[in-house]
Amino acid sequence: MVEKMFSFLFHKVFPEIIPFLAGFFTAIFAEPIRRYLFKPNLRLDFVNNGDFVALTPERAGDIQIKAYYIRIKATNTKNVTAKDCKAYLVNIEKLDTSGDFKPTDYCDSIPLAWSCQNIGEQYNGININKGVNQFADVVTTRHFVSVGEVMYPTMVNQSVNSDILYPQIKLTPFRYEGIFKEKGTFRFTVQVTSANADPKTIRLILVWDGVWDKFNVRKG
Repeated sequence: MVEKMFSFLFHKVFPEIIPFLAGFFTAIFAEPIRRYLFKPNLRLDFVNNGDFVALTPERAGDIQIKAYYIRIKATNTKNVTAKDCKAYLVNIEKLDTSGDFKPTDYCDSIPLAWSCQNIGEQYNGININKGVNQFADVVTTRHFVSVGEVMYPTMVNQSVNSDILYPQIKLTPFRYEGIFKEKGTFRFTVQVTSANADPKTIRLILVWDGVWDKFNVRKG
């Protein structure tokens, strides 16, 4: 009796059930597995050189501006396109007298600008293909050139204490403006997200003494 039952199961039931189960589980798990195996992989980098700390002269009407743009680089190491990538400033900390980084009032995730994009589009999501470098601007240091400097380029800076540190976020709420008027050592945390890749995070440490071209920045 038992032998007949096993024979029936092995020869009649299992041959029909196994293909069904295989198809069932394939339908459920194939797409998640495919996405896991073939999804893009974002990589974030910072090196203290001219690619990441970019000297960028600007002009506002008749006013000349000297500026450095401090940027991070996002690349995709896989052949699958990373879609709708966006960069955010997610945290700002400041070094205290004890040598520890402490939270500032900043508690939002505000979009950062992608470099070299059309005006009005720099905060939009972008697609990143393998082998393509995309930079996101984090902060800028700016110096507004005085009339005296224009007339006498070799003279001592006439705009003492007028240099500014400014974040490249989509908007700067009034409650955060005080952070960027302070001097000290700051740690900025940037996160880059994608519609089809895991988010990645990078930190930059900036030593800011209030002079547009005398700062120090490193990956932290």
